[in-house]
Amino acid sequence: MTSHDLPASVTCERCGRTNRVRATAESAPRCGHCNSALPWVVDTDNDTYTDIVERSQVPVLIYMCAPWCPPCRHMTPILEQVAKDLAGWVKLVEVEVDEAPEIPERLAIRSVPALIFMKRGKALATHVGAAPALIVRAWVEETLAKASSPAPVTHAYFREAGPHDRHI
Repeated sequence: MTSHDLPASVTCERCGRTNRVRATAESAPRCGHCNSALPWVVDTDNDTYTDIVERSQVPVLIYMCAPWCPPCRHMTPILEQVAKDLAGWVKLVEVEVDEAPEIPERLAIRSVPALIFMKRGKALATHVGAAPALIVRAWVEETLAKASSPAPVTHAYFREAGPHDRHI
């Protein structure tokens, strides 16, 4: 058993029981007592990235951050709440860019905070920069809804102009 396979303790929001959750489980974690979906929040590094992110059967929201970054400190509780609210639907994976520099390089991320929504190892959408809770939540829900679509999705503020867009 590797260090990233050691279970974390997660308290069920519904019944209050403590559950052990692995970062690399096959499916979204559920409470062993009441069967409610549990929030899935894990950390990764260069060595565990493939197992935790690319092999996940559950859509993954990667959160690139740094402890010295004030906007990241603003985003952390927002994303943890989103993970609680969308328990069973998404795995939140935190990457500290200073500790795992290969991951942001691999995903072409140049600034933090950054969010990358992935499904089965493929990046579907990216959002760079801090945003209010309502914007983050809407972006995650929109991307999650479109996750079954093979076409990449980007946030309206960051997408490229399409053939039907008006140019000013």
